Amino acid sequence: LLGNHSLWTDHGMSSTEIWNKALTYDWASLGWTYLERDELYLVELDPEASKKYVVVAGTIGWFEYSAKDPSLSYDDAWYEAHRFDITNDARFMTGFKDNRTFARERLEALQEKLAILHAPTSSAVTHVVVGTHVPCFEPQIVRKPGDIDWNTGNAFFGNLTLGKEIEKWPKVTHVISGHTHCGRYSMWPRVGMPDIETIVIPSEYRDPKFVMVEI
Repeated sequence: LLGNHSLWTDHGMSSTEIWNKALTYDWASLGWTYLERDELYLVELDPEASKKYVVVAGTIGWFEYSAKDPSLSYDDAWYEAHRFDITNDARFMTGFKDNRTFARERLEALQEKLAILHAPTSSAVTHVVVGTHVPCFEPQIVRKPGDIDWNTGNAFFGNLTLGKEIEKWPKVTHVISGHTHCGRYSMWPRVGMPDIETIVIPSEYRDPKFVMVEI
């Protein structure tokens, strides 16, 4: 998946050109699966040796201010108007959509993927792991009471609307995110469905990390 820094325009292209190039690039030639466009199917064998699939799906997610700190009185319009004062993404991304429009488009695209993976034609899919760049469950968000700078920035570091959509789909067992550089782990409870294991990978600049999950 691309991250927000991937769309910064110091690459010599506009953010829109970078995004569109990633969607059409031949990632398979590098041995990669670009989760914004395709899903990764991992085969597991059950005791009867029939094929079952764990599928990895994903999206950049993007932020649309639903993760804003509840202790602050700013509304979505305030964050949109002041984004240049708060986040480098506003300053370094050019020729791109507004945050809420982009986040809604990515949400709708993931909804389509999850619907297909839960359709009767996908009965062989037993588990879905969702990767997002932007965290999308409250336990993935770091809150710092009394730190107004940090808490103001939280609006640009999560998308809780996305999490509310993901949790509706019973095959989803894991959500693995990034963006904040703050490692987090929790179980998100659900009624009548398996809980979701939510993780934020604690990568830092020039110090990437990975996580392992057990299905």
